[in-house]
Amino acid sequence: MSSIISLTERLFGTFLILFLVQTCQAAYEIKLLHYLDDSNYSTERGVAEVHNVDTNDVTFRQHPLNPGDIKQLKTLAEKDAFYRMDIVIRQTNKKDIILSTFAKACSMVESKLHDSFNVYLDHNNNVVGVSLLPYENQCSGKHVTDADLAAFRSKMFFNAPENGPVPDTLSYIQKIEREREAREKGGPKDNRSFLQKYWMYLVPLAIFLAVSGVANPEAQSGGGGGGGGGGGGGGGGCKAFI
Repeated sequence: MSSIISLTERLFGTFLILFLVQTCQAAYEIKLLHYLDDSNYSTERGVAEVHNVDTNDVTFRQHPLNPGDIKQLKTLAEKDAFYRMDIVIRQTNKKDIILSTFAKACSMVESKLHDSFNVYLDHNNNVVGVSLLPYENQCSGKHVTDADLAAFRSKMFFNAPENGPVPDTLSYIQKIEREREAREKGGPKDNRSFLQKYWMYLVPLAIFLAVSGVANPEAQSGGGGGGGGGGGGGGGGCKAFI
C-alpha cells in the first residue's frame, strides 16, 4: 500500500513540474542587438522573454556594459550620433523577424540606460514594428558617471490595433422593412386609372379649350364683315360722284 502511495506522489510531482515549466515558458523570445559605434558590427545586448502581450509580462536578461562599451557609447553621444538597435523576434515554428530602431546616443546616456520598447502588433498578434524610447527625450549635456551606465533597465509595452466602429447593417435593413410595412398598412392601395384620379383637373381644362375654340371663328367673321363694309362705302362714293 505504501509503495502505491509513493508512486502516486511521484507521478503527481512529475505532472506538477511539467505544468509549471509549461506555464513559465515564454510565448516567444526577442533578441536585442545594439551598435556602440558607427560601424555595422553589432553586439548582443540581451534577451527579452515575452510571456503575455496582453499584460506586458516580459522578463529581461541584459548584459552589463563594460568600461570599453561605456566609452564607446559616450563617444557616440559627444558626436551627437544615434544609438542603433536590431530587434530579432524568435517565435516557435516561424521565421525570425528582424526589425530596427534607434535613439539619440546622448538621450541614452542622460537616461542612464533607462529605456522602454513599444512593440506594435497586427490583428493576429504578429510583431510588425518596434520603437526605442529613452527615459530622457531631450539632451541637456548633463554629466553622467560611468557607474550610472553599468546596466540597462528596460520595460516593454505591446500595442495591438483597436477595431473601429462597424456599420450595423442588420438594424438598418430591419428599419427599412418596418417603414415599408408601415406604408403598406397606412391604407388600401389605389388602383384607379389616370382619368379617375385626375378628372377634376381635366374637365375645367377641356371647358377652357372649348370656349377658346368657339371665340376664334367669330373673331375671324368680324374681320370679313369689316372688309365688306369698306366695299359698300366705296360704292356710295361712286354714287355721290355721279
